[in-house]
Amino acid sequence: MPTGAEYEAKIASYNWDDLINLWSEIESGNTKALGWGTGKALEYLVVRAFQLDGADVTWPYSVYMDGKQLEQIDGVVYVDGLACLIECKDTAEEIKI
Repeated sequence: MPTGAEYEAKIASYNWDDLINLWSEIESGNTKALGWGTGKALEYLVVRAFQLDGADVTWPYSVYMDGKQLEQIDGVVYVDGLACLIECKDTAEEIKI
């Protein structure tokens, strides 16, 4: 499975048209064939869209305590004095949050 840095490098080459095409693949469930792990295409698409629109971003990262992963943040967007955490779920099923 690709690393976060590899996903970042991959999505960095995407422009708006590429993101629209990737969105279609996400809706079709075809992202694994394109080299994206489960849910990763949506996470990186959302962050890249904000970046293309001029926001500063932080790519997905994990939060650890005592060596254990507590949470995976899907991204952070910084714009006009705001910092917003991103949480994405690539599923058609209802989930509890």
